[in-house]
Amino acid sequence: MKAATAILNRAIKNAQENAQQARNNVQELKGKRRLLGRIVNALAKSLDNQEHSMFVGTSGDVHISMHDLSGFKCMELEMVLNTLENLGTAKRTKDWAEYHNRDYVYEINGVDVFLSVYIRTDSETCKRVAVGTKIEERIQYELRCS
Repeated sequence: MKAATAILNRAIKNAQENAQQARNNVQELKGKRRLLGRIVNALAKSLDNQEHSMFVGTSGDVHISMHDLSGFKCMELEMVLNTLENLGTAKRTKDWAEYHNRDYVYEINGVDVFLSVYIRTDSETCKRVAVGTKIEERIQYELRCS
């Protein structure tokens, strides 16, 4: 009985903490509403109704995903990057060659904007090139029961 009470109390406490975090997120979003609106409107214009996705996360960050681009120098991406450069500053960029993907992170007045760009695997301007091999030693396990 004590174990059940402890488990249920922990579940209730976690639910209360999650609810408090949700209330905090709501307040943060309300406080950033105008700024987020300006950012989203500017980016929506630069996306020019293309079939790319954009959403605002519950913690007030902006996420954009652009798929099936011809390369990293295409006009669609240039327009979005120019908008981001005009609004804020670049924090970092990371390539994921195995996925034909590049991620950008910008900061605009305290709001992080995450841009994920995926290029076509048959792109003429951007090829995935093997540059070496990596060999990893991994411990392998199996279960042996008596």
